[in-house]
This record gives sequence, C-alpha cells and structure tokens, in this order.
Amino acid sequence: MISEKQFDAGGVVLNLVEGQPSGVPLVLLHDLGANWAAHQAMLPALTLGWHVCALDLRGHGKSGRTPEHYRVLDYAQDVIAFIRQYLRAPAAVYGHGFGGLVAIAVAGQATEAVHGLILADPPLFYRRQRITDTLWGEPLTRAYQSLAAAPSTDELARRLSPDHLAGESSGLRARAERLRRVDPDALRAVLEHTHMNGLALGPLLARVSCPTLIIQGDPRYDAVLDEDDAAFARWHLRQFSRVKLEHVGHNLHADAPDTVIQLLETFSREVTGLGVL
Repeated sequence: MISEKQFDAGGVVLNLVEGQPSGVPLVLLHDLGANWAAHQAMLPALTLGWHVCALDLRGHGKSGRTPEHYRVLDYAQDVIAFIRQYLRAPAAVYGHGFGGLVAIAVAGQATEAVHGLILADPPLFYRRQRITDTLWGEPLTRAYQSLAAAPSTDELARRLSPDHLAGESSGLRARAERLRRVDPDALRAVLEHTHMNGLALGPLLARVSCPTLIIQGDPRYDAVLDEDDAAFARWHLRQFSRVKLEHVGHNLHADAPDTVIQLLETFSREVTGLGVL
C-alpha cells in the first residue's frame, strides 16, 4: 500500500509516494526524464521490508519546476532536506542513472543521513565527457527539442521516433506521456553540461562513509557504466562492492526487478547489517 504525498524542500515542493513505515527508510531516486513510477515494478516487494519513499526529482513528474536551477547539487539538497526533515532518520538511498549522481552528492555531503548507498548504472562518464559527445546525446537532444515544442502526447510520440512514424506503439506513447511531465530546462541543463557545475565526483565519492553497492548493467545492452568508470568509483569509495548483470541494460530495475530486489536485500543484510528481512 503506497500513498502519494508532497514535501516542501524549501524553494520547491516535491511529489513522492510512500509505503507503510515497515522497516528501514529507503529513498528511491529515478533517472533523468522519469518519475517515481519508474520503480513501480519493485515497489510491492520493497514495501514489505522497507519504509519506501520514491521521489519525483525537481522538474520531474508532479514536483515543482525550478528553471535555471537543475544542477546535481540542487537535486541533492532537496533529497537531503527530505531525509533530515521528513524521515528524521538515516536512510538507504537507491539512485538509478542520473539519480545515482544525485545519490552520490547526497551521501557525500550529508554522511550522517545515509547509511547505505546503492548506485544502479550511474553515468559517471559525466566527470570526463559531455553527453553530446556520446551515443546518448542524439536521443536526449531529440527529446529536449520535441518537448520544448510542447506538442500533444501523440505528436510528442511521433517526434520521439527516429524515423518520425506515427508513434502509435505503446512504448513510444508511454515515454511521451512520461516526458510531458518533465521541465525542458532539466534536459537542457544536461545537454549544456551545467548540471555538473560545482560537482567534483572524485572528492564526493571519497567523502561517502557508508557501504556502497554499484549495480552494473551490460554495455552491450545500453548500460552506461563502463569498466573505467567503475574503477574510478572503486578507487575513491571507502566501502565498495559491485555486481555485474549480464544481458541487462540501463533500465535494470525494470528489466530484472527480482534480481535488483534480491541485491538490495542481500546488501542490507550482509553489508550494512540493517536486517530488513
């Protein structure tokens, strides 16, 4: 059983869904261009053992929009405020993709607020490369340009299709409906690389004091974390563990939810000692 709520983080109101407080707090942070529903496949199982809160990051879903304020550090301050003021207890933080960058900034700046960090295919390449110089640059550019035109859901789905087909597939339409809930400025910040302003990933990772699990997808299936970036994280983190999933792409918690849930439970039981089972 989950309920939708709002939290005033100071300057922006965040939308979230919360499960019953049945265990240790677990905060779920979604990827760029998504919202809390990206974790929907995992929520029924997770709410049995955790006090789950899945947030809509600022500018996403039903959360408030903050034009010109879409740095990773801005997102992180919202999450830190949520943990300190709403949960009032340390939490485990699960960050998928872009949410993983936010999770690192949270754990590196508010060490007392995070006692377990789980990074699901985090795009650590941003430390050395703009997204426009990668194979993910063109799809994000198309998404931004399509969204900025403010079309209907059907038109947005058509624009998102590489060959501009009718956009009638359920996948394209679902993506269009999700994207319509995103502030175009949030995507523009990533395209212009301003989301990284003030963010030094190495020092932040070095300040993370809690156990950290990195779940790495398969680059052959569009996962973004490569071996060099995984080694970079390992070099800086104090307590590091990693699991590599074969034949699973970037959206690993949607493609393999049972596996990710088991990894979360094992991490909690064997690494952090939180014992949610």
